[in-house]
Amino acid sequence: MIAKMVKKIVLFLSGITILYVFIWLTTFEGLMKIRYSCYKIRLCYPLSQILEKHKLYRLPTLTSIFDPFFLAVPTPPSSLPIYQLSVDPQDYQSIADDLPPPYSVQFNTTASKKIPGRLVIDNQDYQIELNFRGIGYHHWSETKKSLRVSFVDPPDYHGRERLDLIIPADPDFYGFHLNKWGADRLNLHTNNPDLIHLYINQIDFGPYVMLDVWDQDFLETRSLPNGLIFGDVDPAPDRPDLYRSIEAWKTYDPPADEVDYSAIESLLNALNLPDIPESITRLKQVIDIDSFAKWEALTIFFNSRHQDDFHNIRLFLNPASGKLEFLPVDFNPSLSKVDLSGKESLLSINYNPLVTRLLLDTQIRQTRDQILRELVNDEKFQQSLWQKYDDLYRQTRGDFYRDPIMLESNLRFEWIVRYEKSMIKTNINTLKQQLQL
Repeated sequence: MIAKMVKKIVLFLSGITILYVFIWLTTFEGLMKIRYSCYKIRLCYPLSQILEKHKLYRLPTLTSIFDPFFLAVPTPPSSLPIYQLSVDPQDYQSIADDLPPPYSVQFNTTASKKIPGRLVIDNQDYQIELNFRGIGYHHWSETKKSLRVSFVDPPDYHGRERLDLIIPADPDFYGFHLNKWGADRLNLHTNNPDLIHLYINQIDFGPYVMLDVWDQDFLETRSLPNGLIFGDVDPAPDRPDLYRSIEAWKTYDPPADEVDYSAIESLLNALNLPDIPESITRLKQVIDIDSFAKWEALTIFFNSRHQDDFHNIRLFLNPASGKLEFLPVDFNPSLSKVDLSGKESLLSINYNPLVTRLLLDTQIRQTRDQILRELVNDEKFQQSLWQKYDDLYRQTRGDFYRDPIMLESNLRFEWIVRYEKSMIKTNINTLKQQLQL
């Protein structure tokens, strides 16, 4: 009798363990973590490439086992605009073949060649050029890849000469929208995100996040004067340190052939002065401190410190003021739990040497903290933020459920959307405590 009971308990616990492991593998990034690490292991990586060559690697076949249960969840029909992209299959395959083997390198710094194509939007034909964009392996290692569209004839779409189509999992599905809504609250300028439904050669590629790119059109549509937008050269083993060398910087679509990097040179020279008071004084001469304080407050509000010590910086040299203004870019909030017992406050995390140096100035830090106080105390803004977030989720979750090539399972999609909201709210509550509100 006891033996039978023990056997039942063992079977029950085994079943629970198997279910837990499976959900971890398919929903909590277990398979993806294994996959992303595999290329570093001597025996694992060659085996991975053999499986990929025979098209046995498609993780959705495993991760989507629970997806049929979501058919019972009522969802609205898709309201996303449809983009019909047509390219020569051989051309597309040629640029796909130029990519490194999936997950073989952390970053792909070789620019993708452009191929001709045709894009139909709202029954209007556009002759375009297409290439892959995004240097991180998740942008190009699976069937669903991030893309860049450059318009040829007509030469623009609603004033935009280029558009980026980003795999939705990269910004945690709705992250770029959160970044935009937060930036709008602080009168900062960033990309406008839209969700669209893409077909390539009549094959359903599901939803994408569409962004305008950093160029003169970006400035003009925001009534900003034509000027230089500076950013980082793509990370690579031989690239110099971003905050020490001018060689690590580039411009986006400069308005003239000759590019003047003197503003960035002044920034780096001032930042690396050993005399801290003199360093900060000179930084104030080249930086718009108001835009910095708002940018840094938004970073901390979402705990999205993705504009760190080596990439993801955008600075606009405003010709009207002659100073560098900060533009929020990308979105990657930390989803790890905040340890309130730790010594490091959310207000003082060292993630960017420029930020660390500027926050040594008492006045700048107080300005940043005051903007943060206004954000975390603005209940109306936060209610609007989460209302828009929830509305977007309700309107589009069916599009993600029905995505035929999404790597993530529906369970993982649901977990990310809900957990990100929960962790950002936790972050805001933690800030209230650390700001002593």
